[in-house]
Amino acid sequence: SKAWLASGGHWDGSLCLSTAHGGGGLRLRLAVHSETVTCVALSRCARYVLSGSLDATALLWDFGRAGLAGLAAPGAEASPRPSHVLRGHGGDVLCVAVSSVLRVCAVASRDGHACLYLLRDGRRVRTFTSPDATPIDAVLLSDAGYVLLSSSAATALHLFALNGQRVWSARLDGGVSCLSLSPCHNALLLGLDTGDVLAWALFDRTPLITYEACPGPVVCLAVSEAHLLVATSTRHVLKYPPP
Repeated sequence: SKAWLASGGHWDGSLCLSTAHGGGGLRLRLAVHSETVTCVALSRCARYVLSGSLDATALLWDFGRAGLAGLAAPGAEASPRPSHVLRGHGGDVLCVAVSSVLRVCAVASRDGHACLYLLRDGRRVRTFTSPDATPIDAVLLSDAGYVLLSSSAATALHLFALNGQRVWSARLDGGVSCLSLSPCHNALLLGLDTGDVLAWALFDRTPLITYEACPGPVVCLAVSEAHLLVATSTRHVLKYPPP
């Protein structure tokens, strides 16, 4: 099986898909957005790719049952088109998320709104508004049926059910620099500008484990069944047990 890399931020507004194994190599350059791609999300089944852009739209790509692996197959389409163009925002799209389990995707914007769309037909079915009226710069979709919004401007987190009901809101002293869900999607992991790493139960914010603080601001984290890896702005990479 292949590992895939999806990248945005290119000068021509393209979304690039590359293989990470076997010497790498660019497989597709999808130049459809009219402005720079700001964010990309891939479904865990590798069938769906979602890109957001400064052009205030998101593009949903459906690569079929073969998923991204089909790009390497003989006769694969050289220039696939997006399945759906997702509109409805009044500002730059800052973050996206996709769940093949829930069959929905989420697109959040500088305008303070996050919209939920169906993967099947691209129809918008729900709009969530940041209670702080600030840009939403991180969104997570839990397979348990929740949408998490983060606003660094307000140092706030908001959890919603798919029906639009707000479950909880929280403010943190340190800015939230990165978020992730555990593989089971029941635990929320947060990296803070203060160097702290927090693990909460997603539904009620119950602390699950206390981690030793990092030697600098956290810039990214990755979690698996076996490890939690945390990187800091001071060039440290630390390994912790998962929650």
